[in-house]
Amino acid sequence: MRAGREARRLVARRRREFMCETQAAIKVQRHFRRRVHRNKLRLMQAQKLARSKRERSASIQIQRRYRGHQARRLAFDLREEQRRFFELQQRCAVRIQAQFRRLRALRKASRRRNAIIKREMAATKLQSAFRARRGRQAAGLLALAKFRNDQDLAARRLQRHWRARRDQLALIIVAEARRIRNQERSEAAVVIQRFVRKFLVRRRARNVVRELLEVQQRAEEMKRWASTLVQSYYRRHQAYGRVREERKIQRTRWKQLVDTYNQHGAGHGAPFYFNQVNGEIRWRLPRDLLSLTVRPACAQCETPQSATFECATCSEFYCDHCDVVVHGGGKRRQHNKRKLFDYYGRRRDYADGEFPSIWPSEILQDASRGYDFENLAPRDNYQDMLWEISQFVPVSTGNWDDEIAVSTAASSPAVALAFVTRMSESTSVQPNGNHAANTDADGLERPAAPLNHLLYREKDFDEHGVSLWESFYDYAQGEYRYYHRVSKRVVSHPPIQQDS
Repeated sequence: MRAGREARRLVARRRREFMCETQAAIKVQRHFRRRVHRNKLRLMQAQKLARSKRERSASIQIQRRYRGHQARRLAFDLREEQRRFFELQQRCAVRIQAQFRRLRALRKASRRRNAIIKREMAATKLQSAFRARRGRQAAGLLALAKFRNDQDLAARRLQRHWRARRDQLALIIVAEARRIRNQERSEAAVVIQRFVRKFLVRRRARNVVRELLEVQQRAEEMKRWASTLVQSYYRRHQAYGRVREERKIQRTRWKQLVDTYNQHGAGHGAPFYFNQVNGEIRWRLPRDLLSLTVRPACAQCETPQSATFECATCSEFYCDHCDVVVHGGGKRRQHNKRKLFDYYGRRRDYADGEFPSIWPSEILQDASRGYDFENLAPRDNYQDMLWEISQFVPVSTGNWDDEIAVSTAASSPAVALAFVTRMSESTSVQPNGNHAANTDADGLERPAAPLNHLLYREKDFDEHGVSLWESFYDYAQGEYRYYHRVSKRVVSHPPIQQDS
């Protein structure tokens, strides 16, 4: 029961709350709708007011435009009326001016006509007076002309008589002058003939004397020619003998050797050139061997085999033209340079010079050789140089009886290759000869014949008794190898095993 009452109370309370909420909502809606309608009314009033303003402004605009149109039409009509009135005034003024100008032109024409009549009358009077005077002058001139004609006739008659007399005198004078001239010509011809005859006699005598002198001169020239011919044959015979002697003196036979025992003071194993004819020793290439080398190229224009100068300051070779261009002016004129060839195109010989050298040609020679003359020690390619020396064929120059040996030496491929390798930058190329060769343990080819007089005998121990051979492991070969500290030679076996 109590629960029912509580439920009813709750329902009643809920109903009252719902009614209150409903009344409040209705009231709120009423106020909202009133506010909305009031706003709509205000908006409609504002729109009506704006529309009335627009309509009023539009009507005012229409009225203004209409009134402007009416005013423009009225102004146009006024302008048209004024224009017609002005045109009428213009036509009236033009008519008045035309009448006035016509009257003025008539008056001017009348005055001009009267002036012309007066001028013609005056001209007629002047012409009549002038013609009368001219007639009188013509009559006077005719009388004067007749008088002058009579004078001319009289003068011609006198001149004709005087000229006839003058011509007669001239003929007499010409005849006399002709006679005198003919007489003088005859006398002159006689004199000329006398002189011509004397001249012909003298010329004939001179010709005879000249012929005699020519005969005598030819005889003397024949004697002189005969004596000269005999002398020339004798001198040629003497010259041939002297040339043979000079060629014998100048002939050489160069051979390349190695100073194994340091007999010449350049170190053990120093290579040198030996002249078998006169015993001369050269450490660098002599002129006879230099003539067989390839001519250097110009460093400026890069023309092959064209160099004629070498500059120690620039360390380059130059041809004649490039030498003038490079060393023609400025401080380069003070460069230290020298010629490679003489006047006859032969290679100049500057002897051995100094070590180290400052000249490019000698620097190339020293760099291509396997021996260092500055430190007096072999280089890495010393064994290759020894192999080339063993293949070197002696080069002979001059007058030799054995021409076959000369041609063989000059055309030997070993000689040419030896000289080319001397002047080239790389000396690693070895010639392929037909000589029998053995392969050493270090991989280098050696001649089959003994080379005790050529090969450099390296020492195994220094002055303190320490071995000069050092061992190292060669990873490329996969084995231990031995390296000589002085000769730089590398072998696969110790020297004792190798010698055994």
